[in-house]
Amino acid sequence: MDAVTPKTAMTADQHSHLVRPAEMEWKPSRFPGCQLKVLLQDESGLMTSLFRFGPGATLTDHEHVGIEQTYLLEGHLVDKEGPAAGLECKKGEFVWREPGSRHSAWSPNGGLTIAIMQVPNKFFDDAGRATDAFGGSWDKTSRPANGDAAEFEAAAGQHSHLVKPAEMEWKPTRFPGCEVKSLMMDTKTGLMTALMRFAPGAVLPDHEHVNIEQTYVLEGRLVDKEGPAEGIEAKAGEFIWREPGSRHVAWCPEGGLMLAIFQVPNKFYEKDGRVTDPSGRLWDEVWGHTGKG
Repeated sequence: MDAVTPKTAMTADQHSHLVRPAEMEWKPSRFPGCQLKVLLQDESGLMTSLFRFGPGATLTDHEHVGIEQTYLLEGHLVDKEGPAAGLECKKGEFVWREPGSRHSAWSPNGGLTIAIMQVPNKFFDDAGRATDAFGGSWDKTSRPANGDAAEFEAAAGQHSHLVKPAEMEWKPTRFPGCEVKSLMMDTKTGLMTALMRFAPGAVLPDHEHVNIEQTYVLEGRLVDKEGPAEGIEAKAGEFIWREPGSRHVAWCPEGGLMLAIFQVPNKFYEKDGRVTDPSGRLWDEVWGHTGKG
């Protein structure tokens, strides 16, 4: 067990946080037909939610302050207005939006998404004031702790990026039984989101979550095999997030499919003492520039 002890003492409660959406109530938003379940909210502005749209529900004029990512679990979502008007994201597809992009979005027949925001969106009321999703002043409730929000305006080609995983090939990783489809990667900051598929019994060996890591289980289950939260498991439809500095071994006894969201790639601890990234490169050489190590 010593091999997966974090650098600083961390209890099981501080290591991994399991969220069971099925046990949560849907909360109404101020947008008719739109409800949400907040899975993670951090003081930095990071927020991940399940967002449910009734048929015809619309998210009115809003700006994506940081990168926003959306994975469609059910139904579809359409850009109603904005530079990418008409863009449609369907079940099993993924769309990410550039900082500064602005639009209104709707779901003609209803839908269910998992939405990952670096900082909450700005919504604009009839008077042009920027508010958060609940109607409060955006500056007072949502401004990121680490500085000003992006203020540039994105062109249509930079606005929204639609990814269709069904048209992508699974790529093998260096971990037997683990395959990946990379949906979004920012090499400057380290931000990465991917679909990860595990064969029965596949293991992710000793690794550290350099920053907050989030996982939504689409199929199967993910279990901490070793580490402070040994035995904790996230099943299909559940969500688990890990604290920065947490370290463990994870596996899928019967296999599984996950949506994995990283703020920066994990550190893997090799038997020869090297610290590598998921591709096997020295972590500091590749990701040291992010300042998150």
